[in-house]
Amino acid sequence: MRDGADLVVAASNGGVDAEPQWWLNLQADPLGAVEVGGRRTTVVAGPVEDADRARLWAALMAKCPTYDSYQVGVSRRIALVRLTPVAADQEAAA
Repeated sequence: MRDGADLVVAASNGGVDAEPQWWLNLQADPLGAVEVGGRRTTVVAGPVEDADRARLWAALMAKCPTYDSYQVGVSRRIALVRLTPVAADQEAAA
């Protein structure tokens, strides 16, 4: 889902009680790319800060309540991941 210019995704792993590999990879190297509507964008990934988590989790539940049942079924706290677009000049330097 969108949060301003950022995208926020849940690292749910389909309700499996292990972090998804893509999230582990982004923790090791936060530079990545997403494609939305046929447009590819370079992003920097990071965990959603606690101050924003409740608001963003509620917004996600409004769109896809399945994540609440995933959370109940696992012992880990499902991470919300913020994907922040990289400016063109930053992208060239990376």
